[in-house]
Amino acid sequence: MVRTIFVRAIKKLDINPEKLEELLSGLPKDINMTYSIQYYNLAFHVKSMAEKKGIKVHNFIQVLGCRRLKAESFPILHIGSGKFHATNPNLFRVSKKIILFDG
Repeated sequence: MVRTIFVRAIKKLDINPEKLEELLSGLPKDINMTYSIQYYNLAFHVKSMAEKKGIKVHNFIQVLGCRRLKAESFPILHIGSGKFHATNPNLFRVSKKIILFDG
């Protein structure tokens, strides 16, 4: 038997303020937000800033692999790197519009 150790790795919170402002100004008023675990701190910050701008975040969901989401059909803002989680076919069952942001 091989022992497995899981280490939580979090991306350093390093946000480009102009990029964040551009993102927030282009978001619809109702969204779902997904994030990969390494981006939790960034996702939490973006969620907080979005809510201060009057954007309603209906669901704030960590995406694990090809997890199937059960959420309202608002556009999805995905916080993370790459497109693997954001192009998950299960997300397209929930929303036809997915926005990517990695800070």
